[in-house]
Amino acid sequence: MENKAEEVNTFSLQEIESFLSLEGMVITDVMYHIWRNKIDPENVIDSLDYIDFIFENKYRVTLYAGLESDGIKVVELDLAKEQARIEEEFGDKIELLTFDVTNEEPWSDTQNLVVP
Repeated sequence: MENKAEEVNTFSLQEIESFLSLEGMVITDVMYHIWRNKIDPENVIDSLDYIDFIFENKYRVTLYAGLESDGIKVVELDLAKEQARIEEEFGDKIELLTFDVTNEEPWSDTQNLVVP
């Protein structure tokens, strides 16, 4: 029997290169994209799916760690396509909402932070 606790998920070379390319960039905004499950109106469930880090030069790094993921991934998010996919698959029972959390804890200290 395989022990799942011993499995280690790692970032791909492309993801590591994405992180390394951020050196010297300035973070200006942090955005959360959450799934809101409204199937049971008495028990609405919010699930954080994506976090966007937006930089001074408008470069964006999006992290994904949704239910379908086996760990944190660096992804390219086309928000309009993702919203259309969710609407087609779930109708009005699930929605994708975006929140600017730049000035919220724990992100408020990252605004205008230069990536070392």
